[in-house]
Amino acid sequence: METPGPVYERPSLKWPVWDEVWAKVRAKVWDRVGHPSLTLKASVVVHACNDQDVTPGNLDLTLKTRYDAIKQAHRERTHARWAKVWSTSPRFQHIQHIDPHAIKRSFLKLTSSFSKRLTGLLNGLRTRHLPLNQHLFRLTKVDSPDCPYCPQTDKTIPHYLFECPQYLAARQVISQALGRKSTSLSHILADLDAINTAQSSATKYKGSCGSWIRDLRAFSRFPLHALYEDLQAATCHGPVIILIASQYSCSAIVVPASGASGDLRHVPLPSICRSR
Repeated sequence: METPGPVYERPSLKWPVWDEVWAKVRAKVWDRVGHPSLTLKASVVVHACNDQDVTPGNLDLTLKTRYDAIKQAHRERTHARWAKVWSTSPRFQHIQHIDPHAIKRSFLKLTSSFSKRLTGLLNGLRTRHLPLNQHLFRLTKVDSPDCPYCPQTDKTIPHYLFECPQYLAARQVISQALGRKSTSLSHILADLDAINTAQSSATKYKGSCGSWIRDLRAFSRFPLHALYEDLQAATCHGPVIILIASQYSCSAIVVPASGASGDLRHVPLPSICRSR
């Protein structure tokens, strides 16, 4: 059975061009509202126009204003609902301390010009979902949340950024660039100028470290691996043994005195672990 269309009541208007106006109202409101249960909005538009000097020429503006008002009201209700839901999140207090305007899409505006890598890193620092020991311990991926360089101290985001002595040199470079606010978590994770300055300083520091290491003997190709020709030259006094140790397995690669790549041997060492 065909669903009957919307029913419009024709109000008594004093316009001599009523037929033309009513046809325009019916077509435009029905296209925008598009559902019988919302026909009241069309009636509201018509009655709102009743006391105004509305003609077919300026009717488009009247309808557009009404439609935008409906969208704005819906947007405000949606934002209020999600703001209430967000306030109950266990991460609300932490993110609110870093960026009070996170619910207003401030992160999208902040990272609109960032690369995916930088955006992911910044999001991990904000949400504390980085592969540091505290987070990995919560996921049962490591045995302890302690920092490997600082016994009895959890490796958290603040410890990693502001306290751990292992990263003191890099931290000093960034501190000189940012000044007194370099120890403010909200500043370095929510301020666009601070993020760009820190990234630029870190890039320069990384380049200077690489240049210093490449000046050392036998490290001219850093961070690239050594050439096999150099390894062959080292076998003139006998075989070369390269030990490989990790938390997953240990083994050795034996380069014979002949130096031929076809004579390389891989020797598993299952009885040896990384801690020994």
